[in-house]
Amino acid sequence: MTRHLTFTAGIFLMICMMLFSCKKDTPLCTDDEAFCSFINNQNYDATGPIIDDFLSDLSADEPETSLNLLVDWLECISCVDNVSLICNSCILTLPAQSELSVDYLSNGQTVTLVMDISMGDTLTFIRHHE
Repeated sequence: MTRHLTFTAGIFLMICMMLFSCKKDTPLCTDDEAFCSFINNQNYDATGPIIDDFLSDLSADEPETSLNLLVDWLECISCVDNVSLICNSCILTLPAQSELSVDYLSNGQTVTLVMDISMGDTLTFIRHHE
């Protein structure tokens, strides 16, 4: 009986640790296959609707946090090697735009592009450029 209680308590403790160690703000690596299909076809701007779908769940009231979550989400996609935030709201348009440097893995080669994000009421993908 004691052995059974110890085992049950151990299982309960493990489950609690797993639940409380999960980070709520960690993005799920969603749309990996569709996203990478566009990247492998070198149709980078076609990823815009997928990016916008992710951005639609983020708060424009917290631009730094939202941009960091975008970086985290992009980095967990299999065809993205590295992402870095170049600047937050540094392009003085209306609304301002932010830039990210993205290293894509496309057909065995690394392609580095700059991604522009509009910082309006809803963050929005604008384009990729060199």
